[in-house]
Amino acid sequence: MGADGLAAWTDDTPTLPGGNPFAISFDGVDDYVFTEYAGVGGSNPRTVSFWVKTTATTTHGLVAWGDSSRNATKYHIRVNPGTGTIRTEVQGGNNWGTTSIVDDQWHHVVSLVPDIPNVNNLDVRHYVDGVFDTMLNGGDEPINTDITGDLANPVSIGLRIQGGAQNFNHFAGLIDDVSIFEGALTASQIAELGAGVSPLDILKPSGELSFAAEPQDATVLEFGSVTLSGEVNGTGAIGYQWYENGIARTSATGSSLTLTDVSIVADGSTYSLEAYNQNGTFNTIQSADIVLNVEAETDPPQVVSVKGSSGGINEVEIGFNEPVDAASATDVGNYSIAGLTINSAAVSADGFTVFLTTGNQTTDEEYTLNIQGVKDQSVTGNALNGEVSFVSSFVYADLVLFDGPDVYFEFAASADDSAETTVGGFTATYASDSGGDLPESGSGRLVKSAVTGSVAFTAGNDHVVRLPDSGLINTGLHTMRTIEFWFQANALPVEPGDGNFPDRMVLFEEGGAIRGISIYLSGTQTGTPTEADLYFHIWNIGSNDGVGDEWGAALGPIEVHTAVQAGVVYHAAMVYAGDDSDFNLGTVTGYLNGEQVGEAVGAGLLYNHGDDVGIGAVNGNVVFHNETVATAFGFPFIGVIDEFAIYNRILSPERIAAHFEAGLVEVEIPVDPGDLVFTEVSADGNEVTLTWDGGGQLQAADDVEGPYLDVAEASSPHSDPLDPSGRKFYRVVR
Repeated sequence: MGADGLAAWTDDTPTLPGGNPFAISFDGVDDYVFTEYAGVGGSNPRTVSFWVKTTATTTHGLVAWGDSSRNATKYHIRVNPGTGTIRTEVQGGNNWGTTSIVDDQWHHVVSLVPDIPNVNNLDVRHYVDGVFDTMLNGGDEPINTDITGDLANPVSIGLRIQGGAQNFNHFAGLIDDVSIFEGALTASQIAELGAGVSPLDILKPSGELSFAAEPQDATVLEFGSVTLSGEVNGTGAIGYQWYENGIARTSATGSSLTLTDVSIVADGSTYSLEAYNQNGTFNTIQSADIVLNVEAETDPPQVVSVKGSSGGINEVEIGFNEPVDAASATDVGNYSIAGLTINSAAVSADGFTVFLTTGNQTTDEEYTLNIQGVKDQSVTGNALNGEVSFVSSFVYADLVLFDGPDVYFEFAASADDSAETTVGGFTATYASDSGGDLPESGSGRLVKSAVTGSVAFTAGNDHVVRLPDSGLINTGLHTMRTIEFWFQANALPVEPGDGNFPDRMVLFEEGGAIRGISIYLSGTQTGTPTEADLYFHIWNIGSNDGVGDEWGAALGPIEVHTAVQAGVVYHAAMVYAGDDSDFNLGTVTGYLNGEQVGEAVGAGLLYNHGDDVGIGAVNGNVVFHNETVATAFGFPFIGVIDEFAIYNRILSPERIAAHFEAGLVEVEIPVDPGDLVFTEVSADGNEVTLTWDGGGQLQAADDVEGPYLDVAEASSPHSDPLDPSGRKFYRVVR
């Protein structure tokens, strides 16, 4: 009860069969009851039921909770001034009835929020003495009761707290049997309450709880899955709790319990199921203990996939049908490949995949992998001893992904005006600043080992690929960076160009008028040029970057440039290595076709540089090497860009050269085989025939959850003998 005053118990109570002998009397001055119950939140349905006897029509509160400082976030029930009827307020909207309850007689009152979408105060229903009370209302406000915020008050009785100033409005009269149901009662249930039925009995099951089927002992293979279940007779809402070795298991509150990846140490564990009536009576029954038997697995792990990657990656990825033991899986001595050295072995966190690094693999060459002594994680430590063949392959994207880019665009074909990152998690937008056709996505590839297309920027359309500001690229502090891409210029900028500086074509830019990075072509010839300079450029003309270290103003632009020609495919890479101790030590290095073409010293740290990011033109602001500032859109590139990647680390000269060399390897672009789909499954005698479209690998398993193993040399249509002793499950994967 409230600390300001003590609400008094009284034996003046509504006449109810078997009713409680006391109610609470509030003096309207300083009496109230505070509870620890937060109330029903959000737009969730609710039913508030209580008995009231009063003559007061002031702004007092009967039952209230929530935050009354903002619209929609409180739930206050009080008497409506003037009419003396029941009123519910949500702040910004209210709803009141037509039957007066201020006649100094006991009345049963209900305020109910129904379970409907987009509920608001106009949907609140009132009942007086078990009968629906026709509503009047004011305002129209959603119901979104706040029960967790700093200004949210728990349920109070005989009081409502109004506004950010927390004004107390006290009730004068008697209140009895306050009940809050986290759901909407039916009209018949409310009529029962109005007739004096106890709230504890309203949702009570009509019969006692009993087990129709108790949980049974179960047996499961080590690392397998098993479901324990029970069936309970009873009406109304029934709750469940599973116990493991006598202890309640967290989140195990359904009539069934599924155990996955069961360890051998669980062998002999006991389980039981408790069922209880959730709504008031808490009638409880408990099943007998059952025993879980876990059998040790005796089959060795099986290889389900092998992928060899050449082209400078030189990795073999081995997929297993179950987790393998880390100690044996990372022992290089357990593997051999004829014609290749194995340098290291690592296992994935889930234990299903092993990665081997090897000597130089040859693309399209077949190798035989021998595995001796790689164990599974079972208690018996079953070891695999066998061989599997694979053909080493390579595509350019594998090499980029192997080196861990932060942003990567393959520029595959797109049906709309956007390009999705393979890595980076955001979308770039294709645009034409002049309103012409958009850049052509998925056009002919520049990189022979890529299996996707490129993006083409055509003359007269003012093309650009717009990238939003991102912490991966230009917002925040960046101390190092590698940018790489392939390009072919179909036209070149002209000297002297238009204006006071040579014309330029921007391949990439990030940042604005103070600091940023840009890679662009600058004209060096008049007329119809055949050559231009490719600039790798970084600038910082700020004067207050860094704490106590104003190196920005002295830095200005620094750049590396080299000549390129029209109609030639190039691999370009720029490495920025900042230095936070001395701006004279940081560098910008340019690479063309795997060879370093220059290095400029003077890069410190590149601080936050917004104004968006652009590929193929200026998307925000940019500063060129002569410190001329270009604003808004401009300087569009005419040509093709492919395989664009950003790394927030430094790629070594060797890795950059490897990327260039790998891009020259001819790889056939695969034809899309279409969706994988079974078109026919038929049985004839003791044989089943499966027919499917889309190519892929047929796999089979004895259980629907696997493990699935490749069916050797299976192509559509494929026939298998029927197994009369059990079921067989098939799938096709690619």
